[in-house]
Amino acid sequence: MDRPTAVVNAALERIGCPYVMGGTGKTCTPAYREARAAQYPKYASQIERNCPRLSGSATGCGKCKWADPATGKGKPCYDCAQLSLACMAAGDIPLVSGANSQWVKTRFSASGTIDQMPADKVGLVFRQDEKTMGHVGVYLGDGTVVHARGHAYGVVRQPIADTAFTHYGIPCGLYDAVPPTVRRGSRGAYVELLQTALIRAGYPMDADGKFGSITEQAVKEFQQKHGLTADGICGKNTWAALDPYIDHDEPTQPQIPDDEDPDDNPVGYVLMTLTDALELRRDLQNALKALDKSIGDAKP
Repeated sequence: MDRPTAVVNAALERIGCPYVMGGTGKTCTPAYREARAAQYPKYASQIERNCPRLSGSATGCGKCKWADPATGKGKPCYDCAQLSLACMAAGDIPLVSGANSQWVKTRFSASGTIDQMPADKVGLVFRQDEKTMGHVGVYLGDGTVVHARGHAYGVVRQPIADTAFTHYGIPCGLYDAVPPTVRRGSRGAYVELLQTALIRAGYPMDADGKFGSITEQAVKEFQQKHGLTADGICGKNTWAALDPYIDHDEPTQPQIPDDEDPDDNPVGYVLMTLTDALELRRDLQNALKALDKSIGDAKP
């Protein structure tokens, strides 16, 4: 299953779940609602009013409109940002909490006002309230959006045209490939991509395509700084945190002709792997440095 499909399926599965401010996907119970009401007193009346037991309209959860008909128990509950976080996580796209933080901190391959949004692409949609984003939903790429609309509505699916969303963003990695996991001992183009990103992030080293102790220590320090598990292994979450330091216009795969098609390999082309090309570049750079030094030594 591809990532956009996984995100869409996760969103559709959550339609009908209750909205609770601060809800993170845990089962909705009176006790959980009481805890969220204490955590968010501004929303306490709405949290309690939409619970039959807390509002005093019933003694149990069986007749609650948010209960699972098959079990009579509560469903997972979300606020808008936690819903989008859960849906994108199904597609291996990590997000932070908070609608405005998701807008500010997520790296997007495309973003803008809602009138610019590609109608056939899955992504996030945001509603701007004055200067910040006050609401977020998951656009399904079919003209509809799934979002945790509010305490009285829960998680719903609506035509995007019937909502007040103002902006959109397609997270990096949702459609474009996520680099593979690299660790100490790895070699090649993706290690050099990692090293180049770390250098831009403020960790000095040689971008030599070899994952050694210096690269591992830099990865650990970067992970610790960004609240990740500091294991020195660069996986999807570390790549996502590094994304602002990656030049996406720079190819990470070798751009060489197809050696099986003579028309694509005119005389004069030399085929090699990207790793070989990078090593050749380093050899040339070292040779130039040596030449510069010898010229300098020869000057009177």
